[in-house]
Amino acid sequence: MREQEKPDLSIIVPAYGNATVLTATIETVAGYLSAAHRSFEIICIDDGSPTPIEFREPLPWLKVMRHKKNLGQQHAIATGLAAARGDIILTTDADLPVLPAEFMKLVAALEAEATLDLALGVRQGYTHRALVRAAGSRATRGIVRVIYSFDLQDFGCGTNAVRAGFAHRFLAAAIPRSPLKLAMLTLCSRFAEVALQTRQPQNHRSTYTLPRLILLVADILVFRLRAGRLRAPRTK
Repeated sequence: MREQEKPDLSIIVPAYGNATVLTATIETVAGYLSAAHRSFEIICIDDGSPTPIEFREPLPWLKVMRHKKNLGQQHAIATGLAAARGDIILTTDADLPVLPAEFMKLVAALEAEATLDLALGVRQGYTHRALVRAAGSRATRGIVRVIYSFDLQDFGCGTNAVRAGFAHRFLAAAIPRSPLKLAMLTLCSRFAEVALQTRQPQNHRSTYTLPRLILLVADILVFRLRAGRLRAPRTK
């Protein structure tokens, strides 16, 4: 794919450090999409890593953007959304918990249903290694269900896809952008949840902590107060 061509797909990978893992992820994604004859770009957002993430050689389909300081995954994804040129934009974590053959199911869902704005991943074959993370998953699901009247199966999954037109409308809207998934859900017309087979985390030590869980719950509650009365979108 030549650099000036508009890609069909944009893959956003937020990252903080982990350059070795990130390189393997990018190679895996690019290899799969090239073999599948899909035009694509990969946008890596270096979210203020202590040592800037760099790659040995320039690649026409790879763009690296850097935050001067660590702003968090939500802001990193928003930066990627603003830079993406593809018709469908997909996000994935730096350690690639969902392999390309699986995450393309999200792309297929959007391509098959023109009225869908979002396709959200639901992790299958995945277990939380930390008790606080498992508790956090249950807590956020319950809070979102009570406040917004819809029941997401996997609020914490970082592998999701959005139609570019909706992403642009979202970025232009006067609405809080954190938590990002919740903000997008409250503006979209329809979304679908798609089951994805998931690998166990490559890093066996979880970095999820109780303070992070408390901040997430507080973020959800504050979003409700700031955003006002918002309707729940329709599922597929």
